[in-house]
This record gives sequence, C-alpha cells and structure tokens, in this order.
Amino acid sequence: MDGKMLARLGAIIFVAIAITATAIEMTRKEEAPTPLPASLQQPARDPLRDGQRQCQQLGRSPAPMPPSQIEGR
Repeated sequence: MDGKMLARLGAIIFVAIAITATAIEMTRKEEAPTPLPASLQQPARDPLRDGQRQCQQLGRSPAPMPPSQIEGR
C-alpha cells in the first residue's frame, strides 16, 4: 500500500468511528437527576427578637439595636 491509500483508509475508519459514536450518543436517554428533598431548618431562638415581638404585641416600639449587633448578623 502506498501512502495515499493508507491515508484514505485512515480517514474512512476515522469517519466510521465518528458516525458510530454520534449515533450512540443520539440514542442514549438521559435520566433526569432526582431532586433532593428540601429539609426545613428551624432557626435558633433569638431572645432579642422574642422581646421585640412581645413589645410589638403590647403596642410599644422596640429599642433600637446598637450598630455592633446589626453588623454581626
């Protein structure tokens, strides 16, 4: 075999493999990922928030928070 014939044979084999891989990929069915159940997390009890709620129920306005506590949240 001369070089020209070997190059053609290599190209034919390459194209045949590419077509086969494409056909296999197109017939593959993808499974949808199963969604993870959402877990509800209860936040930790905040005594300051509870106190503000009690004041709100009594009709008073809550005391303003110091800036150091606002930034820490």
